[in-house]
Amino acid sequence: MKSLLTAVFTVLACATIFAAAQLPSEDGYKLEADKIYGTDGSHFTAEGRGVGTFKNTVVTADTVTYYPSMRIIEATGNVTVKDAMQELNADRVTYNLDTETGVVDNVTGMLNGEFYVCAKAVQKLDKEYYMMEEAMITTCNTPLPDWSFSFQKVKGQLDGYLVGDHTTMNIKDMPVLYLPKFVFPLKTTRQTGLLVPNMGYSTDLGYYFNQNFFWAVDYDKDMTLGTNYFSDRGAQFLGEFRYAGARDNQIYLAGDYIHDSEETQKEKKRWEYISKTNMTTSWGLSLTADAFSVSDNLFMRHFGNYGLYR
Repeated sequence: MKSLLTAVFTVLACATIFAAAQLPSEDGYKLEADKIYGTDGSHFTAEGRGVGTFKNTVVTADTVTYYPSMRIIEATGNVTVKDAMQELNADRVTYNLDTETGVVDNVTGMLNGEFYVCAKAVQKLDKEYYMMEEAMITTCNTPLPDWSFSFQKVKGQLDGYLVGDHTTMNIKDMPVLYLPKFVFPLKTTRQTGLLVPNMGYSTDLGYYFNQNFFWAVDYDKDMTLGTNYFSDRGAQFLGEFRYAGARDNQIYLAGDYIHDSEETQKEKKRWEYISKTNMTTSWGLSLTADAFSVSDNLFMRHFGNYGLYR
């Protein structure tokens, strides 16, 4: 959501002001077009596939218009926004420079190089808050993503949280979970909270559901606690601890345990333990110690793809 602010609204605003007013480009602001006109002062328009540049972000549109008296900018027709982390497409962008509010119609594309977003409309409500209508978010940039979240309405705050109303979790094109409210952190710092759940089916384990909880203990350490439930084998409990201190001092601990309900399994109490330690002293001495242990030689074959450790 933060990228949407930088890439869609601010870029178009700054790039258009310098170009539409026919001022020379400066400080990385630039607009090029086949035609730039508007001499009466009421508006300035760039037509013919204008290309606007704001530092490292490039915006193109068929028409970009600036209204000085109202301090409003409009970009219409095949609007695209590109930089190193995103590529967005929209039909229309309207932005008010004084109130810093605006609307983007029919948005699709990648945000932060990770999330694929599709929305009927995105509204910038003020400096920090945004709202999307009829939106879909996923990490799969395909016509039919493996999973996605659909929202009737979703509101987000920069460095805050995304809160969705009437949220549906989808696998392919099939809704599998409905949530009246859905909360997801947008903060750039690590945040304590529930992670995105995972579900599916395995011929060996049956239907499974996974839910993990992330705990930001401190600036240099964190934990992940989770549970896998397998319909044919029972509940598996997982834990992971990470520490990254000064001078390349790192500790990683992970483990999982299940009381296996499989009748043919002789050993019911099954577990796995992993530790990785790298320590450097003030004298430059380094210590590396790794350990790995499992309850039986088939544990990894049965549960290796479902643990926290990768």
